[in-house]
Formats: sequence, structure tokens, C-alpha cells
Amino acid sequence: MDSFGRDFSRGELASTLNHLLSYSKFLDSENDIAIIMEDDAHFIVDEFIFVIDHLIKIIDIRKSQVYLLTQVIQSWDSSGYIITREAAKKMINANSKSWFIADDWVRYKRHANVDVFSVFPPIIKQNLDIFESNLMDSRNKAIKTKSLKYVLSRIGYKIISDFKKYYWLLPFKGYVRNKNV
Repeated sequence: MDSFGRDFSRGELASTLNHLLSYSKFLDSENDIAIIMEDDAHFIVDEFIFVIDHLIKIIDIRKSQVYLLTQVIQSWDSSGYIITREAAKKMINANSKSWFIADDWVRYKRHANVDVFSVFPPIIKQNLDIFESNLMDSRNKAIKTKSLKYVLSRIGYKIISDFKKYYWLLPFKGYVRNKNV
């Protein structure tokens, strides 16, 4: 059972374990950064090299940073990204039990304290014309079968969030946007 309150699909589990293995192999190397790309990544070589050359100059290898090279939808996509050694260490530690999927960047930011950046416009796209992806189909099926525990925890979270908003945050001026503050 993952953090979404449902079981991983086989594809999601395989992808997550492959990414964690990539981080381990990267940490065994002498490199300061790694470019992680999936097999269905599509890019224009000249643009890719140009952007990577510029990114390498601004990446702080002492910090845990991830630079997404793809368009991110709902914080999911791992077709291509750059990762530092510090980020790889933290991401392995945070997800050692594989309780969230490889491309859940919000959870990595929250639980591994990794800074996540995105290149815009994206320089890598998934090539779904040549490579069929089963992840989205299995992910969509799994989303429909969320557990009761998940549904109840989300309702509880919503109640607590609303309570904090109305009784703790609203009394402070400036919280509500565009209200005669």
C-alpha cells in the first residue's frame, strides 16, 4: 500500500525500484551529478546539450537538488531529470521502503527535503508514439480503488486544514488575498 491509500501497480513498483537502484549506482560512482532518463525519453540533442551545459553551471552540488527536464503534470513525471549526490542520498533514505512512487516530487520535497526545480520549456518529452506506457492505464485503474483508510484520512486532513485556516490563519491580516487588508 502506497501513500495514496492504494496498492502500487506492478509498473509503478518496478519504476520506483529502478530509480532507487539508479540512485545507488550513482552514489557508487565518483560523479557529482547524474542525469536520469527513462527509455521512452525523446529530445533534440543540440537543445539538450545546450540546456545541460547551462544547468551544470548553476547546480550547487553541495545541496540536495533535482532539476526536472520534462513537463510535470500533477507533480508526476520522471522521464528525465538531473540529481545531485545529496539529493540521491536523501531520496534513498526517504523512500527505502518504496512507499511512494519514483516520480512523486511533492513527497520527495516534503519527506526528503529535496529542492525540486523544473526547466521551462521542457527539453524532454515522453515518446508515447513509439513506446507504449502501461503506467498511466494501471495508475488510473488503481486510483479508482482507494482504501477506506485513505478516504477517511483525507477527510480528517481536510477538516483539520479548514479548522486551522478559519481559526488560526484568518485572524492575521494579509492571509486572505484581495480583502481590504
